[in-house]
Parts: sequence; structure tokens; C-alpha cells
Amino acid sequence: NVGVLHDHMAQVLMPQAASKILDLIVEQSCKRIEGVVAKKEFTLFGAIQFHQDTMALRDFFQSLSEASLRHKFNKLHDICSLLNLETEKELEETYPPELGISAVARTMDK
Repeated sequence: NVGVLHDHMAQVLMPQAASKILDLIVEQSCKRIEGVVAKKEFTLFGAIQFHQDTMALRDFFQSLSEASLRHKFNKLHDICSLLNLETEKELEETYPPELGISAVARTMDK
């Protein structure tokens, strides 16, 4: 349990060291989730659940840290936003073609 690990680190390490270790745990967790998500397919309801789980994870880690960790979850938040789009038109409205995301539109169900 990360919470138990964090409590132990806070007791035996200097605050800066405990904070840095938590920062690295968050960073590695996000990268691992990003890698797993890239290999999965989601339904709309699965995308909604993934978004809720991602926000709960962010809130949990934030409760352990005094520094903001929101930026560590930016890529996961972007992934959630893309997964929650329902149509190609919604994709084009949210992410204009000049951003180069049009390849994603071809894989979406119409």
C-alpha cells in the first residue's frame, strides 16, 4: 500500500527525500498506466470509468503530497479526454486538424 509506504518514509527520511520518492512513484505509476492504456480498447462506459479512476488516483497521491502533482497526470487527463469523445465531429471540434490528431478520427466508430 502506497499510503503505508509514504507514512513510513515520512517517519524515517528527511521530508525532501520522502517527497522526491513520492514524486518518482507518481511519475512511474503514470507512465506505466499510459503504456497499458495504449494497448487497450475502451467502450464509452469504460472510458468514463477510467477517467473516474484516474482522478481518484490523482486525488489519492495529492493527499500524500504537499506539492502539486496535477502536472504529472496531464498526459493521462489528455488520454481520458480523447477516450471520452463520442464522434469524429466532436474530435475535430475539440482537437482541430492543424494539431495533427486527425489519424485518431479514422479509428473511431462513426
